[in-house]
Amino acid sequence: MPAQKEVRYLNKDFSSFRNDLIDFAKQYYPNTYNDFNESSPGMMFIEMASYVGDVLSYYVDAQFKEQLLAYAEDTKTLFEMAQSFGYKPKLSSPSFTNLDVFQIVPARGSGVNVQPNYNYALQINEGTLASNGTTTFRIRENVNFKYSSSFDPTTVSIYETSGTAPTFYLLKKIDKGAKLAKLIYKY
Repeated sequence: MPAQKEVRYLNKDFSSFRNDLIDFAKQYYPNTYNDFNESSPGMMFIEMASYVGDVLSYYVDAQFKEQLLAYAEDTKTLFEMAQSFGYKPKLSSPSFTNLDVFQIVPARGSGVNVQPNYNYALQINEGTLASNGTTTFRIRENVNFKYSSSFDPTTVSIYETSGTAPTFYLLKKIDKGAKLAKLIYKY
C-alpha cells in the first residue's frame, strides 16, 4: 500500500487545488489514471473540481469574515451583532413629502394676450437639495417649469401687476419628494 498523502487545508486557491488533486491521483491511482495532459478529459474534471473548490473556499472565507465584528460589511449582520452585545439601535428611515417649488417669471405680450414668458422657466434637477433652514430635503424628480401636463401640472397665478396688466407670474410645481421647504426662484 502506498504511503499516505498529507492533506493540507491551507491551500485554498485554484492552482493549489489542482496540484493537490493531481498529486492525489498520482499517489492513489498510478496505474488507473496517468494522463495529466492539459487537453485530456480527466484533467477537465480535475480542473472543474478545482474551480468548485476555489469558489466554495471564497464563500466560506466571506461568510467567516462576516462573523467577525471588525471585518463585517453587511448592515444586517452589524445590527445583529450589536444587538447581541445589548445595543438597541434606533432604526429610522428618511421622510418623504411633497415640496412646493415656486418660480417668478416675467409676463410677455399685451392686452388680452398677456401670459407667462416660459423662456425664463427653470428646470431643477433631481438630487438638488432644498432647505428651510432647519431641515434639508433632496428633490427626487426633475422639476421643469416649461412643461405642464395632467400628470405634472404647473399652477400659474399673477404675482405682480402694473395697473391691471400682469407684469410677473408665479409658477408652482409640486415635487413628490419633500414638503417642509418652499423655494422661490426669481428671474
